[in-house]
Amino acid sequence: MDDLLLLPEDLQRKSLSEREIVLRYDDARKALDILERAGWAILGWEPWLKLADGSHMHPVMVNAFRREALEDWPTYVHRAAQLCRHMMEEAQQRWEQGTFLPHNLPTAMDGQEKIPSMSLYFCLTAADHLMGELFGVG
Repeated sequence: MDDLLLLPEDLQRKSLSEREIVLRYDDARKALDILERAGWAILGWEPWLKLADGSHMHPVMVNAFRREALEDWPTYVHRAAQLCRHMMEEAQQRWEQGTFLPHNLPTAMDGQEKIPSMSLYFCLTAADHLMGELFGVG
């Protein structure tokens, strides 16, 4: 099963992608809760930026959560969800403070003044126990 299909239809429709979970902060938190309750581990997340014209991009800022040696699956699921919540909250706070984007970006995106024309989204990648085994985290 695809992780996006675990979400209610309203959250699926809000995703920027038809194949991945890509949601605004509050909806991404809801999705994270749903995935954790279903026993799916968050393998990682990355920020996506939706531009005013509806297009989107994602800076190279991938955050992965690896399973620790001898860690059972339920513990890994909970730990990864907690780490993801914490990192997403920090990213959202930096976004709201205008310090999310590095200051050394090209001129077209330089300066926090241009951020209001963009929206921050969170792309979540999750796996159930069987998929985790295929990816070497199960």
